[in-house]
Amino acid sequence: MKFVRDDFRNLGQVLDRIGWGAPQTLDGLLLDIGVSSMHLDQPSRGFSFRTSGPLDMRMDQTQGPTASDLVNDLDERSLADLIDGLGEERFARRVARAIVDRRSYRAFEETTDLADCIANAIPRQRRQSPGGTPTIHPATRTFQALRIAVNGELDALGSVIPQALRAVRPGGRIAIISFHSLEDRIVKLAFSRAAGRCECPPRLPVCICGATASVRVLTPKPLVATEDETNQNARSRSARLRVVEVGAGEETQGPRRDW
Repeated sequence: MKFVRDDFRNLGQVLDRIGWGAPQTLDGLLLDIGVSSMHLDQPSRGFSFRTSGPLDMRMDQTQGPTASDLVNDLDERSLADLIDGLGEERFARRVARAIVDRRSYRAFEETTDLADCIANAIPRQRRQSPGGTPTIHPATRTFQALRIAVNGELDALGSVIPQALRAVRPGGRIAIISFHSLEDRIVKLAFSRAAGRCECPPRLPVCICGATASVRVLTPKPLVATEDETNQNARSRSARLRVVEVGAGEETQGPRRDW
């Protein structure tokens, strides 16, 4: 067993360093995407809105800007676009305005300080479900957006999948666990393309793009945690698992749809 500390976007380089760099070498590969419980449970890492800590969010604390840098330096429009695009927060404009207003007289340094500001920007009636029970914490989506931006998570995911497809031998499997819809979309699309999904214009009667299937999708719909598992581990509730089996590619040209 070999432990390597690196970004998974550098998978190919890591495999080269440890002597497994030849194509189709691995029997299988499991990617567990995103933040870990260790990150969330250590206030000093700055990932959690429930405990006070420095507004950091870097998975590698030797690299790049912090969440504090983004929150305190981005203009209002850029901040709103980030929160909307990476956090899918419907109140992104309100949250961005509240952040800019607050930082005008005091910069954000602590996680709970930012979380309180975000919570106050979300309409009170939207903090509960129709039945009156609390929904997710109001800061959840904004913190997700900042974390993804700080660590370049979606770019890393898009980069590692092609490397994984080259590294795993025919008959081997690639399994990816994602934790929100943006990640799951990237995995689903990449696996679909690798399985030979035609990308021709919709009204062409036959495929002319030469799409080639190099994998077989084993999970047409993602696998999710059971009720028993979520009762034991609440953080598994948003996990989505998709799996493909690597195989020899075959062209998928031919009749493709009725219209």
